[in-house]
Amino acid sequence: MDNPFWIHDFQFNSQENGKAEIKIGQLKRIEFQKPFEDIPQIYLSPHQKLASVVPGYVNNTGFSIFSSDSGTEGETREISWVAFGNRAQEGIPIWRKLLSSSKEHQLRKDFQSEIVYLESAFELYVAGYIGEGLRTKLRNETVDWILNRSINEVLSIGFKELREGKGLSELEPEAYGKWDNSVRKLRDSVVHHGTPVEADQARKAREATFDLITRISSAAIEHFRIQRV
Repeated sequence: MDNPFWIHDFQFNSQENGKAEIKIGQLKRIEFQKPFEDIPQIYLSPHQKLASVVPGYVNNTGFSIFSSDSGTEGETREISWVAFGNRAQEGIPIWRKLLSSSKEHQLRKDFQSEIVYLESAFELYVAGYIGEGLRTKLRNETVDWILNRSINEVLSIGFKELREGKGLSELEPEAYGKWDNSVRKLRDSVVHHGTPVEADQARKAREATFDLITRISSAAIEHFRIQRV
């Protein structure tokens, strides 16, 4: 079962949480310590005593807590809250933003779209990694020619230039094979034939994508760290 909290840790780059004391039936406004750059996802959880609470009037600077509980109006409750959103997005690479978008499709169980976004994110990551590595060694025209090839050719030619004559399929045969079967081929089938995607196929695809990205460079892990306030 997909846990939204785990998904949000990949979908967004920032999290803020806290506790608030409310009175049942009265509106409580919460202001964030730092504004988000978009409208965050809010989750509320009563602490110790139960209460019916929902977030409302959510914007990038804060939100309100609405509460109601027959027979307990005016009583005090402690509410834990957590907000997931994005901050400082300007420095986030496009491939990371596409992975965030893939998580939106995962939450909606739109696995076809998730596969398309996963593969697009991977290809953009590879283009950035290889392009940065080769432009100090080869002419821009040669690098552009490599990057305009199919993704399999890019992973072969590009890595042979970067890694002493070995393509990615030779450097990481098992991880490469999983990505090729679970992501690339499935994405092509979705795009060209509208092939349906099951939940387990999507799970294998996202695992293969994250695994191969981080095997290409462990520095990619830094883009998955969430800011906590």
